[in-house]
Amino acid sequence: SAPALAAERLTLDDAIRRVELSHPDLRLTGARKAILSAEMERASLRPPLVLGATLENFMGTGERRFLDNAEATVTLASVFERGGKLDARKTLAQTRIDALGVDREAKRLDLLAEVARRYLAVASAQRQREIAQLDIGQRTRTIAAARHRFSAGASPQSVVFAAEAALARAELEQARAIQREASSKQHLAALWGEREPRFTTVAGDPYALPRVATFVELADWLKRTPEIAQFNGEQRIREARLQLARTQATPD
Repeated sequence: SAPALAAERLTLDDAIRRVELSHPDLRLTGARKAILSAEMERASLRPPLVLGATLENFMGTGERRFLDNAEATVTLASVFERGGKLDARKTLAQTRIDALGVDREAKRLDLLAEVARRYLAVASAQRQREIAQLDIGQRTRTIAAARHRFSAGASPQSVVFAAEAALARAELEQARAIQREASSKQHLAALWGEREPRFTTVAGDPYALPRVATFVELADWLKRTPEIAQFNGEQRIREARLQLARTQATPD
């Protein structure tokens, strides 16, 4: 993987790019495609030619003993396929390759959704840490004002104690926010195999919502959903297997 540089602001596109390049589920699909491609090439081959040889009359007696009158016959045979068996095998192999592409796209979209969720968790923890820092600054000013009023005799010392307690709670909340931010960064970086995240902050506003697409756009996206394509691919695989079974029932 390509880890982020020190003091780098990581964008959502950067995180997505790292996952697409290094996640094992997506890389495994490439290996499976190579296997299915090899099976496709094998399915495209016709039945092999078989070379045979027959030797006769090589163990005679007298004048016909040994190899004096031996007869050798060489044969070259193959199976002539009928009923579209070759096309059926190729169709089934190609259908499996197409189904693998749909499966990879479904996994890719699931991973991208997980990247977005973890990225948003980092952005949220980052904002909570900033809010906690602002709260500490406000509590610190409150303590200074309470001590000034206590010194002037305008308020009891309990007000100072209450302000100090509020500051301690704010510092505790800041420590929790820092810990949440660190753990959420590790959770995000684990998607591309980085144990110690080197990026410092993430870019983007978690409160900025995208424009809601129109119904026509959503309907068009739904037609291109990998789950629907996967269902159609499974149907084509069943049909290809049925066609192959019918051709195998046809004698050569």
